Amino acid sequence: MESQSDRVTESLNNREPERQKKTKNLKCSIIPIMVEKFLYIASLLATVFLISMMNLTTPQSVGPFGVLVFFTTFYVACLGIIVGILKFIYWTMNRGRQGKKIYYYAMVLAFAPVILVAIGSFGGIGILEVALVALMMTVGCFIISKRI
Repeated sequence: MESQSDRVTESLNNREPERQKKTKNLKCSIIPIMVEKFLYIASLLATVFLISMMNLTTPQSVGPFGVLVFFTTFYVACLGIIVGILKFIYWTMNRGRQGKKIYYYAMVLAFAPVILVAIGSFGGIGILEVALVALMMTVGCFIISKRI
C-alpha cells in the first residue's frame, strides 16, 4: 500500500509538466509583445534622431559613417511603420490572428524606401528604378512565402 506522502509526491510530480507547459506558453506569448514594443520604441527613437540629424548636420559634415547611420536609422523607422501597417492589415483581414511572417515581410518591404532614397541621391528616380525596386520586393516576399 502507498502511504499518504507517496501519493502527495506522485500528484506533485504529475502536476509539474502542466506547470512547465503554462510557463512555456506564457514565455511564448510575452516575447512577441516585448519585441513589438521594442520595435515601436526603436522606430520612434530613430525617427526623432533622423529629424534632428537632418536639421543639425549636412552629409559633408557627418562623413561616410554619418551617412551609414542615416540609412540605418531610416531603415529602422521604416520597419516600425511597415510592421504597424502590416499588423493592421492582418488584423482587419484575419480578425485578430496575426502570422509571425509579418516581421519577415516588413524587413523586406522596409528596405524599399532606403533603396529609393539611395537611388535618388545619385540623380533621380524614374519609372524603371521604381519598377526594379518593386520587382526586388516582390521576389523577396515570394521567397518568404515559400521558404518560411
